[in-house]
Amino acid sequence: MLTVIPIVSLAVVAVVVSFFAVNSLVKNLILQRNSNLANIAAGSITQDLHSYLFTLQAAADTLGKQPVDPATDQRMLQEWGGLLGQFEGGVTLLDAQGVAAASTPNSLDRIGLSYAFRQYFQDVRSRLQVVYSTVIEEQPTGQPAVVIAVPVLQNGKFSGSLIGVLFLRQHNWPKELAMLQASQGSLAYLVDSTGNIIFHPDATQIGKNISQEPDLVNLLSEGKLQSTIFTSRQTHFQKVVSFAPLGDIQWSLIIEEPWQAIIAPVYPYLGLVAGILALAVGIAMFVLFFGLRRIVQPVLDLMQEAQAVAGGASFHPLEEHGPREMRQLIKTFNQMVTNLNDQQNTLRQYAVQALRGQEAERQRISRDLHDQTVQDLVGLSQRLELCRSALVRDPLDARRRLDELLELTGRALSDVRRMSNDLRPFVLEDLGLEAATQHLCDALSVNLPDVQIDCVMIGKQRRLNPEQELIVYRVIQEALSNIRQHARLSTQVTVRLCFEEKDLSARVIDNGPGFELVGINQLIHQDHLGLAGMYERAQLMNGRLEIHTTPGKGTWIELNIPC
Repeated sequence: MLTVIPIVSLAVVAVVVSFFAVNSLVKNLILQRNSNLANIAAGSITQDLHSYLFTLQAAADTLGKQPVDPATDQRMLQEWGGLLGQFEGGVTLLDAQGVAAASTPNSLDRIGLSYAFRQYFQDVRSRLQVVYSTVIEEQPTGQPAVVIAVPVLQNGKFSGSLIGVLFLRQHNWPKELAMLQASQGSLAYLVDSTGNIIFHPDATQIGKNISQEPDLVNLLSEGKLQSTIFTSRQTHFQKVVSFAPLGDIQWSLIIEEPWQAIIAPVYPYLGLVAGILALAVGIAMFVLFFGLRRIVQPVLDLMQEAQAVAGGASFHPLEEHGPREMRQLIKTFNQMVTNLNDQQNTLRQYAVQALRGQEAERQRISRDLHDQTVQDLVGLSQRLELCRSALVRDPLDARRRLDELLELTGRALSDVRRMSNDLRPFVLEDLGLEAATQHLCDALSVNLPDVQIDCVMIGKQRRLNPEQELIVYRVIQEALSNIRQHARLSTQVTVRLCFEEKDLSARVIDNGPGFELVGINQLIHQDHLGLAGMYERAQLMNGRLEIHTTPGKGTWIELNIPC
């Protein structure tokens, strides 16, 4: 009997320890799982909002390139109505005083109203940056809404703001966020920086504040990705709450799940362990090993795939296995990444179409200049030459003035030809990328005669498709133009084209003054559109652009694109 008591006691202790160990481990796994889920969902929603911002910013840039004219602005917004249709509340142009001057067809009733009192207008005017508003009562409809506001700049100065309005009770967020309800009774909702609810499965909660739940307010104030368990002061039930900020947007995602609904599937296993006391330790270890493997392995697979996708790798849908919640999480992840890829492909196709239209317009202008203006200037030059010959017996002053006109005509002819070649490089179309690159280097040698310029070709030279050749040509052209404008003190410039089996690299190196490199968003905000355009062109061809520069140590620009 005395021998049995220690064994039974040890078994009881083992069962109790196993119970608490499994309970603690399951709790940690659930918290980690929910954090990953919230992080992935927040990233998807952020990308969705950025896609809205991309279209809105493109419209604002277009408005900023044309003179301020309400009629022209109104026509432009009507033409963009299809692209801007994702904003249920419409898109409106506010002038520098905050008065609505133009709007898309679905929000014409805003024209003439003043929005200068809105905080988002004051913020975008003072900071000249994108602003995401808190929950507001949109005027004149009175519906709860949020606003994405971007500045409209004329020659670098604030001339107004373009605002896109999302009606919170009509937006399609519920279709995405409904997939986050991994268990019965769970819900997911969005809040702004002040705790106002932007989206909630219960539409009556939209616009309300989470201040009644101090624990949620604490999560909002910390503003970092985390999951925790606390007891609701309204329902008095325990729930798992996951919090994830939406990147650079001052909004956050909150996911709530009842703790009992999550932990219920584990209870039968714990009861079985407690019931078989004689084999408590062995059964506990057996259940623990396979239970953890069943729960942890899908989480590890999901994390590995998420990291690979975040690093730029191709997405491969994961097999849906593991517990029901884990299968739902994997299904949600697959759907979200697939939707994200579709959105990125759509944006990339739109950008390619825009670039092709731009190049077609350049080609048209180039042909017009070549067929008309150049011929007119040639005829003018010939007539001036004949006139000078006919005026041999006239005063010297007449000859001098005719010589000046002849010189001026020659310069105009040279400028027009240069402009024609810049708009559409015929040497690129006729002779290929190698000859066009050499032509750019020769032109730079004329402008900078004291600079040693080397043009190097490596590998078996071959023609690429027109879009690829044009992308490479424009990047090299922009790099050499920057040297001509900002690095005239360089003594050595090297341009290298390397043709490899599956890709092409172009490198431009100078030993000029260099500069302080910043991110692409800052380049755009600082109106350094040349460097930003290099990055954009590289991405259009699934390529990679690298810029290495340090003040006083020169600049190295390299472009790699797959052939």
